[in-house]
Amino acid sequence: MLYLKSLLFIPANMLVAFLLVFAIRALFFYPRKEVRIKGKKIPLTPGLVPRYHSLLVDKINDLVYGYLHDSETSGEDNRIDKWENQIYQKCLAWLETRIHAKYIPQKIIIGIQVFLAGIGREFAKQFMRTFIPYIIKTYKLTHYIDIFNEKFTIEFLQGYYDRYIYKYSLYLMLAIGLIIGIVNHLIYLIIGG
Repeated sequence: MLYLKSLLFIPANMLVAFLLVFAIRALFFYPRKEVRIKGKKIPLTPGLVPRYHSLLVDKINDLVYGYLHDSETSGEDNRIDKWENQIYQKCLAWLETRIHAKYIPQKIIIGIQVFLAGIGREFAKQFMRTFIPYIIKTYKLTHYIDIFNEKFTIEFLQGYYDRYIYKYSLYLMLAIGLIIGIVNHLIYLIIGG
């Protein structure tokens, strides 16, 4: 009877391993939508992938379409304007440490530094406002972003997760559960229950 009782450790440990892997999968993918009971949101709903999937897609759209919008406009909230000013300030700070002359008046040196920093800003402006949008439009990256949004669904991600992660992690955890169950079985028999 003691031997039969100790055999229960093996399926129990394998069940725990299975439930752990299944719980991680459920945490990632289920539920797909937010669940509320009496108006209060239940924690960890929706699952991690559905919650952050829309966030990822929105960030990618904002990055590409927002960049294209910023490259065509100017203003206080424009990211490209801020980058151009940062480049100008960094060029100016770098040039202040590099350009020194004892016999040239300081006013002329400052003028040269401002002129060269302005060239750096203009180069960055042309690169960021002309070249990058040209590349985006030439290679139709916005079209690929739309295709990405259509194809990169939660079901697509779950299919890859199930095929490459869930299956092998389940096998691994079941093997670990089997080994731990056998060890528990032997220890229980040695101790004598």
